[in-house]
Amino acid sequence: MTDVDIDPSDIDAFDDDVSVPPTAEDDWEPLASTRLFDGVGADAFLRRAPATIVAIVGERGSGKTTLVSTIYERFLREPFGGYLFALSRTLTGFEQRLFTSRLASGRAVPATPRTSAQDPLHFFHLALARDSNPSVHFNLLLSERAGELYRLVRDNPARALDLPEITKADHIVVVIDGRRLIDPKSAAEAAAETRGLLRALADSGAVPTTACVQVVATKMDLFAGRGKTKSRAALKELQDALTKAFAARFASFQHFEVTARDPKAKVSVGSGTERLLNLWTADRPPPARPKPDLPVLTTQFDRLRLKPGA
Repeated sequence: MTDVDIDPSDIDAFDDDVSVPPTAEDDWEPLASTRLFDGVGADAFLRRAPATIVAIVGERGSGKTTLVSTIYERFLREPFGGYLFALSRTLTGFEQRLFTSRLASGRAVPATPRTSAQDPLHFFHLALARDSNPSVHFNLLLSERAGELYRLVRDNPARALDLPEITKADHIVVVIDGRRLIDPKSAAEAAAETRGLLRALADSGAVPTTACVQVVATKMDLFAGRGKTKSRAALKELQDALTKAFAARFASFQHFEVTARDPKAKVSVGSGTERLLNLWTADRPPPARPKPDLPVLTTQFDRLRLKPGA
């Protein structure tokens, strides 16, 4: 029996008995990564396209990652909040965070994995378009960092200067765990932690003068129903106190109430987040730029150049 050279052009694509090993001439094009951006990846993206940077901050377990991932989850189902899903460069990152909230995970209750204190800063990317004008896109970069580091910032405000998601933020979202607020044993501690973090951010000098701050109470499904009147009143009292203490220290200061994911499915996924999306994609005036010092004009030619129509 003699060996026969195989002509690759004469192969039936459905013939499993014949295979051709790859040759050195084959060209391989690597696919772009769709994992979460690290700091370098986020900077590289910003060099290609403008984006709104949203820093999601708060204590460990407050619901920071759940807040972001459920916004993406809503867009998997349908247009949301007047927006269309346009693109995400971090699809794998979103899908990894959402796996434990789905039936395929085998869990009895939906959940979102907590960000490890050992993980560095990462960013989700989300591109949206208004359904009234799909040709205009808005890029969002939403930060993910473990809550333990923000606790260190609360204790030492100067550490905020080392956090690029803070120093470059267009919006800073301070997340409060609604479950802790509704529990009398932990409500006072949760309120004090939020006040401490806001005070640290305001005192640090790290927050841009144009950055807007949103305080977001999560898990608002727990505040619904009879017997929760005192809890709702306490939340309103806390919101009023925070506004009085910090509204004047930031460019904008607002409160939001959301239910990112209700385990009992009585409230829609991402309920309340559409108001946040509207704020993050709102048109903002360009930052004021200082006027440069012009040299004294000494010649007639210099004066001529400043005349209208010159």
